[in-house]
Amino acid sequence: IIRRKYKQKDTVQVQTRIKNQGSNLITALLYLNVALTNNHAERQIRLFVVQRKISGGSRSNLGAQIQAVNMSIIQTLKLRNKDLPTNLKALLELPNQKNVITINC
Repeated sequence: IIRRKYKQKDTVQVQTRIKNQGSNLITALLYLNVALTNNHAERQIRLFVVQRKISGGSRSNLGAQIQAVNMSIIQTLKLRNKDLPTNLKALLELPNQKNVITINC
Protein backbone atom coordinates (compact mmCIF):
# COMPACT_ATOMS: atom_id res chain seq x y z
CA ILE A 1 0.00 0.00 0.00
CA ILE A 2 2.77 2.43 0.89
CA ARG A 3 4.91 1.88 -2.23
CA ARG A 4 2.20 1.85 -4.86
CA LYS A 5 1.50 5.05 -6.82
CA TYR A 6 -2.08 6.28 -6.54
CA LYS A 7 -3.75 9.17 -8.36
CA GLN A 8 -6.94 9.65 -6.37
CA LYS A 9 -6.57 12.38 -3.74
CA ASP A 10 -8.40 10.41 -1.03
CA THR A 11 -6.28 7.34 -1.63
CA VAL A 12 -3.05 9.36 -1.45
CA GLN A 13 -4.22 10.88 1.86
CA VAL A 14 -4.86 7.43 3.31
CA GLN A 15 -1.47 6.27 2.02
CA THR A 16 0.25 9.25 3.67
CA ARG A 17 -1.53 8.57 6.95
CA ILE A 18 -0.40 4.96 6.89
CA LYS A 19 3.19 6.07 6.19
CA ASN A 20 3.16 8.57 9.03
CA GLN A 21 1.15 6.62 11.60
CA GLY A 22 1.70 3.02 10.57
CA SER A 23 2.71 1.47 13.88
CA ASN A 24 0.14 3.53 15.81
CA LEU A 25 -2.64 2.43 13.48
CA ILE A 26 -1.65 -1.21 13.89
CA THR A 27 -1.70 -0.82 17.69
CA ALA A 28 -5.21 0.62 17.44
CA LEU A 29 -6.31 -2.34 15.35
CA LEU A 30 -4.77 -4.92 17.69
CA TYR A 31 -6.19 -3.53 20.95
CA LEU A 32 -9.88 -2.86 21.44
CA ASN A 33 -9.55 0.15 23.76
CA VAL A 34 -6.96 2.08 21.71
CA ALA A 35 -8.47 4.80 19.53
CA LEU A 36 -7.33 5.54 15.98
CA THR A 37 -7.06 9.25 16.83
CA ASN A 38 -5.96 11.43 19.71
CA ASN A 39 -9.23 13.39 19.64
CA HIS A 40 -10.09 12.44 23.23
CA ALA A 41 -6.79 13.83 24.54
CA GLU A 42 -7.20 16.99 22.49
CA ARG A 43 -10.71 17.52 23.88
CA GLN A 44 -9.37 17.06 27.41
CA ILE A 45 -6.93 19.97 27.08
CA ARG A 46 -9.12 22.26 24.95
CA LEU A 47 -10.41 24.31 27.91
CA PHE A 48 -6.87 24.96 29.10
CA VAL A 49 -5.73 25.99 25.63
CA VAL A 50 -8.64 28.43 25.35
CA GLN A 51 -7.83 29.87 28.80
CA ARG A 52 -4.19 30.30 27.81
CA LYS A 53 -5.18 32.12 24.60
CA ILE A 54 -7.61 34.43 26.42
CA SER A 55 -5.05 35.31 29.08
CA GLY A 56 -2.31 35.94 26.53
CA GLY A 57 -0.24 32.97 27.63
CA SER A 58 2.62 32.81 30.07
CA ARG A 59 5.22 35.54 30.31
CA SER A 60 8.06 33.10 30.99
CA ASN A 61 9.11 29.48 30.54
CA LEU A 62 8.76 28.99 34.29
CA GLY A 63 5.18 30.32 34.19
CA ALA A 64 4.32 28.00 31.29
CA GLN A 65 5.76 24.99 33.12
CA ILE A 66 3.93 25.82 36.34
CA GLN A 67 0.65 26.23 34.46
CA ALA A 68 1.18 22.90 32.67
CA VAL A 69 1.78 21.08 35.96
CA ASN A 70 -1.20 22.75 37.64
CA MET A 71 -3.53 21.94 34.74
CA SER A 72 -2.29 18.34 34.68
CA ILE A 73 -3.02 17.91 38.38
CA ILE A 74 -6.46 19.51 38.10
CA GLN A 75 -7.44 17.44 35.04
CA THR A 76 -6.21 14.21 36.66
CA LEU A 77 -8.31 14.87 39.76
CA LYS A 78 -11.37 15.63 37.61
CA LEU A 79 -10.94 12.46 35.52
CA ARG A 80 -10.68 10.41 38.72
CA ASN A 81 -13.87 12.05 40.06
CA LYS A 82 -12.01 13.43 43.08
CA ASP A 83 -13.19 16.50 44.98
CA LEU A 84 -10.97 19.28 43.68
CA PRO A 85 -10.64 21.60 46.72
CA THR A 86 -10.14 18.75 49.20
CA ASN A 87 -7.53 16.98 47.12
CA LEU A 88 -5.66 20.13 46.14
CA LYS A 89 -5.45 21.06 49.81
CA ALA A 90 -4.16 17.59 50.67
CA LEU A 91 -1.50 17.83 47.95
CA LEU A 92 -0.36 21.24 49.17
CA GLU A 93 -0.17 20.00 52.76
CA LEU A 94 2.17 17.11 51.92
CA PRO A 95 5.59 17.47 53.58
CA ASN A 96 8.42 19.02 51.56
CA GLN A 97 6.21 20.83 49.06
CA LYS A 98 8.47 23.88 48.80
CA ASN A 99 9.29 23.04 45.17
CA VAL A 100 6.54 21.24 43.34
CA ILE A 101 8.56 21.09 40.13
CA THR A 102 12.25 21.37 39.40
CA ILE A 103 13.19 23.83 36.70
CA ASN A 104 16.51 23.79 34.88
CA CYS A 105 17.24 27.36 33.92
